[in-house]
Amino acid sequence: MKVIEYNENYEKIWDEFAKTSKNGNIFHTRKFLSYHPKDRFKDKSILIYKKNKLIALFPAIEFENKIISHRGSTYGGLVVGVKNRLKDSLEIWQKIIEYYDKTIEFRKCEYIFDNYPAREVEFSAKKFGFKEVNEELSTCLDLDFVRLSQRRKRAIKKCNDLEIVFDDMDYKEYHKILTKNLIKYNTTPTHSLEEMKTLKKLLPNNYFLVTIYKDNTMIAGIWLVLATTKTAHTFYIAQNYDFSEYQPLSCVVMEIIKYLKKENYKYLNFGISTENGGIYLNKGLFEFKESFGGFGVSRLYFRRER
Repeated sequence: MKVIEYNENYEKIWDEFAKTSKNGNIFHTRKFLSYHPKDRFKDKSILIYKKNKLIALFPAIEFENKIISHRGSTYGGLVVGVKNRLKDSLEIWQKIIEYYDKTIEFRKCEYIFDNYPAREVEFSAKKFGFKEVNEELSTCLDLDFVRLSQRRKRAIKKCNDLEIVFDDMDYKEYHKILTKNLIKYNTTPTHSLEEMKTLKKLLPNNYFLVTIYKDNTMIAGIWLVLATTKTAHTFYIAQNYDFSEYQPLSCVVMEIIKYLKKENYKYLNFGISTENGGIYLNKGLFEFKESFGGFGVSRLYFRRER
């Protein structure tokens, strides 16, 4: 096996492989990662070849003398080819460990993002000393089994007459609502307004701002990401609480569900309902997601000390 350090000459090859891989998604692509300024991270991504054939990708950066996959992305970890076998995964992890010779961390996405079953990747990592150091809880909705609670049905009736915009371009107003929502948690949005606009420009067919209006006033919205051809991901869920009586997010979620089912998607991932690395569970948020028929799925963090 041969390890090649990533450079821009490999961008097209990288993204084509991620798209057709066993477990890659949009968050592993260079097009997505390129929204970060080039000087923000020290890129240490690699491509792994076997007999001159690309068989794996490892998006990564170096941070505080550690290799992290990937600090600038929702998900990271090893991306492997559809034809890879368990033997290949074992050899690849050994090669990665030898190549970096540092502490390595990676954030594994929920299994619903895998294009094909790929648990041999994590199994192999554990065989080489990677430990699960953190678990966060996301909520997944199987779009074939949407089950609305009675409370959610009543909420939807309250906002049925409001106007929904599926691909809203008013990111400025949405970011304002989102920022106000997060103030009470003493935090700010992960993405700046300009970064959200940049991602929409880079990946116009994958990012959609779905909003709802009352008398020409935006009152709620969800930033939707089409991460694979079968799984979508809600990145931000925000509302103007001055209009909470209408429970507008219920109608936004239902609009997203209708769209995804029409496009033959299988899963909608509502994102995590945990904070501080999984220590604190936001029960109210999780119960809101459950009220559509959602169930819990794990987002795992792995580390191997040098």
